[in-house]
Amino acid sequence: MAIYDCFTYVEDESSITIRKYTGGGGIVNIPNEINGKPVTDVSYCAFEDCRNIEFLTIPNNVKTMYQAFDNVIGGSFACGIKRIYIGSGCEHLSNLCLVHELQSIEVAPDNQHYSAVNGVLFNKSQTVLERYPPAKADESFTISDDVVRIAGRAFQGCRYLKSVTLGKHIKEIDKYTFFECCALTEIIYTGETKMFPDAYSPKEWSELVLKYRLDGFDGSDLKVYSRNSYSYELIWDDVDINKLAIQKNWFKMILEDKDEFDKLCGEYALMFVWYED
Repeated sequence: MAIYDCFTYVEDESSITIRKYTGGGGIVNIPNEINGKPVTDVSYCAFEDCRNIEFLTIPNNVKTMYQAFDNVIGGSFACGIKRIYIGSGCEHLSNLCLVHELQSIEVAPDNQHYSAVNGVLFNKSQTVLERYPPAKADESFTISDDVVRIAGRAFQGCRYLKSVTLGKHIKEIDKYTFFECCALTEIIYTGETKMFPDAYSPKEWSELVLKYRLDGFDGSDLKVYSRNSYSYELIWDDVDINKLAIQKNWFKMILEDKDEFDKLCGEYALMFVWYED
């Protein structure tokens, strides 16, 4: 293991891999090359517990940042980087959900895998929303109609967001998309996708009303399903869409016969809704 500036690294015949950042924070530039060799990878937990980095630059030669922001002991606050610049060569950047102080993400215009709009990370074609910075101060966010998928944990820990409007062409919302969004009070959806399983986690949520505004749909065929292990079970039929809500610890609905509903699905940790043509 060798040392260059505030980084430890290893090298092979053609490239350098950063193992650990050991500096004190501020403005941090990962070296583009060391000893004439390109820095192509940043290792697991390289930025573990780095809480004072104002701006991190990932240079053009770096291709992968695989779990570089993880905490080896599994702590929820792995690092406190506030702003990140992604160079042109980066192809894989994982676990940005662990960068809890992140306010903005920038991407080199010639990067072929990622792009950014107003500090939010997307894939190159901007059809997949990859990561919304959790410390971004805006209270509302509207997702473009060009987006068809929201990546897993894309909004995890976003503590200022109160309202999110989904694009009309969303087809897929991955697991734990809105996990730990403590201020979120509404998700507005005007599209036609019938099902959003695994998009939420009930942990530490206050009441969240889902406002489904489906063109030409009056709610008469809305059905509520519960997921238990690997199976799905219809637990309520013909539901009033204006009475859907999520409450602390469990997904429930505000219905006239709330006790009966609790008896039917109180033991389930996850529910989702769809409507049928």
